[in-house]
Amino acid sequence: MTDTRSRAALGAIYLSAALVGYFAGTQGAFGASKTRSAAATPRARVGFALRESTPRASPEGWERLRRDVALVHDSLPESDRPVFQLVSALRGLESGGTTDWDKAQRLCEGLAWPKCDRGALEALKKRSRP
Repeated sequence: MTDTRSRAALGAIYLSAALVGYFAGTQGAFGASKTRSAAATPRARVGFALRESTPRASPEGWERLRRDVALVHDSLPESDRPVFQLVSALRGLESGGTTDWDKAQRLCEGLAWPKCDRGALEALKKRSRP
């Protein structure tokens, strides 16, 4: 049963990441001058940051990304928000690129997933990048 729940949980994460990526596209460039163009929407910047293995930005870029993450979060259906928050915490999108392990564990446990220990979260972090 837990194997089925784990697969369902991973499937939900992949689906959420695919939806965010689909809507965000790769038109924007996180932290680059292209972000000022009309094509660089909050979803595009979040999608680009999620695509990067280790996103880097100036302090202003990280602040903009934090605002973008909040906007994208609010635009998602209620059912997708907890998974998006978990991926954001694992990828450090609201903490300057540093994984917020405590927040990720709390979010994971809030989703009632069977495995929320550090090893499971590390594996999830690796799998959350396309």
